[in-house]
Amino acid sequence: MKQSVKYYGEWSEASTISQKLAGPIGQGVAEWETGDRFEGYFHLNYAYINGPCYVANGKYTFADGKYIDKAWIRTLDKLDGFGLEGLFEIFDSNGERYSITPFHHNVRHGVEYLASGKAIEWYKGEKLAEYEVESFSFETFSNKTTELSIDLVGGINVTMYGGMIRSNGYGYVYDVRLEGAIKYTDGTTFSSIGYDIRNLRPYNDKYGKRCYPNGRVVTERYNGYELVSQEFCEWMESYAILLPNVPYPTDPQRCESARVWDGHIRYYDGATYDGEMEDSVPHGKGIFRTNNHEGVCYEGTFSEGRCHGKIIKTSSNPAETTESEWESGKILGGVQSITLRYEWRYVDRKTEEASGEIELNLYTKIDLDGFRHIYPREITDEVVRFSTNQELHKGSSLRIYNEIEHEIGEVVSHTENYTLTLHWDEA
Repeated sequence: MKQSVKYYGEWSEASTISQKLAGPIGQGVAEWETGDRFEGYFHLNYAYINGPCYVANGKYTFADGKYIDKAWIRTLDKLDGFGLEGLFEIFDSNGERYSITPFHHNVRHGVEYLASGKAIEWYKGEKLAEYEVESFSFETFSNKTTELSIDLVGGINVTMYGGMIRSNGYGYVYDVRLEGAIKYTDGTTFSSIGYDIRNLRPYNDKYGKRCYPNGRVVTERYNGYELVSQEFCEWMESYAILLPNVPYPTDPQRCESARVWDGHIRYYDGATYDGEMEDSVPHGKGIFRTNNHEGVCYEGTFSEGRCHGKIIKTSSNPAETTESEWESGKILGGVQSITLRYEWRYVDRKTEEASGEIELNLYTKIDLDGFRHIYPREITDEVVRFSTNQELHKGSSLRIYNEIEHEIGEVVSHTENYTLTLHWDEA
């Protein structure tokens, strides 16, 4: 909808080759044909007539005398003029709170709390429904973000967020935006960075995220009110418990700190577990995925945090599948570990060298810079086969070279070279 806005105040005539900067900057007044009026400070950015400011902050007064004491307006995307964007506290002409109202493109949009104790749902300026309110809270945080939380009678919670201070590379500006989240009675929460929620339900939403009671987050898309697709995308950190000593599934002694959800674990090294749990550790059926380039997975039964029973191990690089019996994080039968001599060399702006003995087993990776993604995938009496498809035979040596390039943007800043030589001496 085209809006006629008149501006009075300070003005800049500056411009550059890449952008037109002529427009309001500094103190000014904007008046709408509806009778609304704004007076405040205009921040210049990509200015142009009928939409000359990125944001401006000051006092917004409505035609009927109601006002917002601390308002922000912004250039309206794909619309002429500018208007309210965010979540604001509105006062009547006597200075009493009238409402806490979300605005998008200068019209009410979202769930508004009225001081009378009611809540009204708006959709792009259209009133959809009115609800009874059980309780509410309203806060403004240090970064200027405003938050309105409304508990509706019936158990649904609606939380609206408006704006925040952020850096634009040249200074700090107010990022005017409106977001919302709805928590339903089954414990799921739906949030959207779009604006398509109607009747407290997702509607034609391309970007919505639903968080389940265990912290699992999926993206959802809707056609009307019909769900057309779901895709797992993340786990919410706020739902996790941080534990210091969680047993590592494929090592009989190793423990690591981990974030633990209900049915999901993320270990310190990036490995993950999904499946049945007891006392916050893997217990029952599940799948453990290591954090490496080979896509190694261990699927089967677990006990007290470790592989225990029949485990199927799969790897995508190289493609292989093996089945083994495990007991408390240890493979039954076969050679478990081997001690080798090693020589390690690192060359960058300086050279470092080290040598000694290293114990390799099927549970841990090589703990040397440049080679921490390499591990043995098979150990026998005569050969060790590594994740790099290289083999070390008894009585011989193996040289492994690794080169790591560090990039800044599209430019390689420097290259680090690592060399590791492993010796398997005859007994």
